[in-house]
Amino acid sequence: MIKPMDHRATTTSPPVPPKAPLIRLRFFVAYSAPSSRTALATLESVLDGLADRVEVEVIDVMQSPERALDEGILVTPALVRLSPGPKRVLIGDLRGESALRRFLQDSGLTFDA
Repeated sequence: MIKPMDHRATTTSPPVPPKAPLIRLRFFVAYSAPSSRTALATLESVLDGLADRVEVEVIDVMQSPERALDEGILVTPALVRLSPGPKRVLIGDLRGESALRRFLQDSGLTFDA
């Protein structure tokens, strides 16, 4: 005798969308410079609520100048995208959110309207 299938037991949950790749950034600043402090505040504002998708390492070039030189960074503030590849660098005046948002969108990050 064939038993009817219990659809409740065999149904599967909807597929889970693949997790977006983590965006890894390295932010070179000189904490003593007002432009670096402003850029850091702007970056924090843009990334507010995105901690699960973005990882940021902040490096004070006054404390670790060799780290900046190893990356070829001669000007601060400088934001380096480490992944997803290829490596890209945004250097200079980062006070405005629009340049940061474009840079992050090029990395695959989307912002809610």
